[in-house]
This record gives sequence, C-alpha cells and structure tokens, in this order.
Amino acid sequence: MLQENQKPEEKLQRYGVSYLPERYLEHLYPSEDAYYPFSYEGVTSHIQFSETEITPSLQSVESWMPEWMTQISAFPIYFCVVLPAYSEAEFKIKFDELRATYQLSKGRRSSIFVVKALDEELFRRLLPIILSIGSNNDIALWSTRTHAFQVVEKELIYRKPKRKKKLTIETKATDYEMKVVLEPNTSVFWVGHDADNLHLLSSDPHMATYDRLCSTLPATVLTTLEGLSD
Repeated sequence: MLQENQKPEEKLQRYGVSYLPERYLEHLYPSEDAYYPFSYEGVTSHIQFSETEITPSLQSVESWMPEWMTQISAFPIYFCVVLPAYSEAEFKIKFDELRATYQLSKGRRSSIFVVKALDEELFRRLLPIILSIGSNNDIALWSTRTHAFQVVEKELIYRKPKRKKKLTIETKATDYEMKVVLEPNTSVFWVGHDADNLHLLSSDPHMATYDRLCSTLPATVLTTLEGLSD
C-alpha cells in the first residue's frame, strides 16, 4: 500500500486500486493464457478495483457506481453481455421488462446483448443484472459515452463421424464473438472472474493516474493504491 485518498469516514466503501502492468495486456482472447475473455484494441490504462474487506463479491458497487457515472458524464452507457444461447430468453424478458433498448446477436452457442442506458435511473436498474451475469463467469461489461463493443460474426464447423459408413458429416453454423474497441475519452468496465474485482480499460486522461482517478470518485469511496507482486 503506497498512498490513500482521504475521505470522510462515514458510509465508506473501501477498495484497493491497482494499475496493472503491460504483461496483463499481452495476450488476446482466444489465447489459452489470455487474462481477459475478449479481445481489444486502443487500451491506454488498465486498472483493477478490489474489495479491501472480505466480501463475497463486488455487489457493493451498486451503491456508488451510478453516482460516479453521472459525475464523469458517462451517459449514454452501453452494457454488453455474452451469454450461453440457452440463457437468451431469460434475459430478453428482463431487458424487455425494463423497457431497455438493446441489440441482440443470436449465435448457435452464444447470444450477445448490447443494452443502452440513457440515464442514471436505468443504469441503477440494469447494474444488478450485469453484476449477477459477471458473478456467473459469463462476460459482462459496460462502456462510457460510446458503443465500444464490436460484435464479430464467425463460422463454426461441426463434424460428426458416421461409423457404419466411415464418413464424417460437416455442419456449418454462425456464432459471434465480442471485441472491445476504445475510442478517445472512453472507459470500459469488466466484471472480473467470480465478480471478485472490477477492471477498467480506459483511454480517458482522467483515469491515467491514481490521483486523477481518485478526484473523480464519489466522496463515499475510499481507495488505497496497491502494488502487485509477480
């Protein structure tokens, strides 16, 4: 721990903040040793938020994240989730009930939703859904200001052997992958594995240093700058 930003002690949310080294950015999905479960381009800052107290997840961000998004003029915000195809109907109902505008790419194995939140009220209602998706280790992200998610179509080939005739039958199907493409002054948040942490990939100068980042946070958020060991 190197330094703290001092805030009033009541109702504080405490987090460790790490600026991750370049080696975390070297490998792109779908490499087996990739750190992120998606590919990306245009990243300048790579930041990790982790709870400093023992808690089961990052659900506490629900209490202050909407305020932070408003303070940094992040709207409209775009959520992106990559779900198993069998989950599509369930989440389509959830987003329809919230009257959220979304784009849906339906593949054989996965379905990708890009959901638009124009204001803080809808963001507050969508955030618990997004965090729950991330806690199940499905891909869950959101971007500030611009649609930073590029949905890429790919063709899958399934091969099924026919033993009696010694033939292999090939079946083609369409699926989709998601890529993060950062434009200037944009940030993308990824709900980390098991929702144990929150990652920020940013091209926004306000996120480039720890002091600048802290100056944008709500007063109820207390952070400590943490180093990472190899």
